[in-house]
Amino acid sequence: MQERCDHNAAMIKIVLFDFDGTIADSFTVVQNIFYEITGKPRIKDPVEIERLRKMTTLAAVRELHIRPWQIPGLLIKGRSAMAQHINDIPIFPGMVQTIRKLHADGFELYVMSSNSAQNVQDFLKHYSLDSYFMRVYGNIGLLNKAAAIRNVMRRNRFAPEECAYIGDETRDIEGAKRAGITIISVPWGYNDRGLLAHHQPDIIVSSPQEIITYLESRNKA
Repeated sequence: MQERCDHNAAMIKIVLFDFDGTIADSFTVVQNIFYEITGKPRIKDPVEIERLRKMTTLAAVRELHIRPWQIPGLLIKGRSAMAQHINDIPIFPGMVQTIRKLHADGFELYVMSSNSAQNVQDFLKHYSLDSYFMRVYGNIGLLNKAAAIRNVMRRNRFAPEECAYIGDETRDIEGAKRAGITIISVPWGYNDRGLLAHHQPDIIVSSPQEIITYLESRNKA
């Protein structure tokens, strides 16, 4: 468990989860859908895939020759295609137990995702986790996570110091920092640990269990 700092002593009560790459191990399905809807040649070289994982989302999009104006349309098509595969996507090991424990400990749990709310809800229901979440916020754009986080906080009257965001990408770190909330990074999703560390989240955990350990220690401080 790699911790950067304990930047405030307030109790964290609200946990905002990213979905793809954080709860759902959907990388393979997302890859397949991407190639299907864009018609681009499939990257098979593991070294090249790892190189892309060391890039920010915007840099990777540029590397794949996708223009920013194309992203919204690709997301709409991708969400529709994923609906057909949602029950085939595995959940990361340990995440079921972590979600249940956080709920039992009294945390309010939410999901914020660029995926559709329906896809996320269907996934959570498949793993009998839907009842543990207060709400799912879907169809969030890829490139302005800070505005999305602020919107959720405003709608629910959350104070920044009582919120933590859990995500697997550098855009999650940047968005959470701009919104003024704690950011917990996980290295089992899209971006690799080195790139996440470079963007200085509050902590990088190595397993879902460490999310619980970190939040418990923060709230006891």
